[in-house]
Amino acid sequence: MPNIVIDLSSGDMLEAGFVGEDQQRTAIKRSSPGLKISDMTAFENDLNQVFSALGVRSQDCKVLLSQSAAYPYFSQREAIVSLLFDKFGIQGAWVMTDALLGLFATGSSTGVATICNSNETLIVPYYSGMLSSFGANRMAPNVSAADAGEFLFNSVMKCDFDIRAELYNRVILMGDNVPSEAVAKDWENQLRKLAPRDVTVKMTIPDNYQNLIWQGGSLAAAHPSMADLLFTMAEYQAYGVTAVHRKTL
Repeated sequence: MPNIVIDLSSGDMLEAGFVGEDQQRTAIKRSSPGLKISDMTAFENDLNQVFSALGVRSQDCKVLLSQSAAYPYFSQREAIVSLLFDKFGIQGAWVMTDALLGLFATGSSTGVATICNSNETLIVPYYSGMLSSFGANRMAPNVSAADAGEFLFNSVMKCDFDIRAELYNRVILMGDNVPSEAVAKDWENQLRKLAPRDVTVKMTIPDNYQNLIWQGGSLAAAHPSMADLLFTMAEYQAYGVTAVHRKTL
């Protein structure tokens, strides 16, 4: 039974491939771009293209979906999961946020996932796999180093006091529009100026930063612990689609 990852987090593309592989197999331009899906019929056609490009029968698949942590549209999540079960007959679904998947690809579920897209940068703190929603923030691209440092500082300071030191030490940059190492160093230095003197501030750009979220999905879905988080067809039929939120990370 093939397990596949479909990354929805960019808003412009559907990137898909097989669990356990390092790279996605296909990238399809969305018919209706944007993090909020306005045309589910067009999105259904996009998914048809994904399954066709991968050469698999949807009825044989378990699917991990990534969604933006900054835009967790619950109604959209329900619509997508319902579509996958009703129209495509998948075996089961996992739903995880892009930020957590990106962190997972670095070997941890704690850190400040800083997702640099073309239109905005999303700052999403996680601690031990739990989203610190109060610390979630967003900033425009091409901000000054001082502004970037302040955005990051404000995000960490909105989190619980006892987890801040670990967050300062794990600021992870990812996405298609990650700044240069020199700019990132300026961001880090500005954040260090604002942070308490007794904490270590460390900002990291992983080598695979552009593909980090998809790789995190590939790793996560292959992990043994994910069996308990699978939202199955049987659960969908018994409890309805709203039950998927109980298993979303």
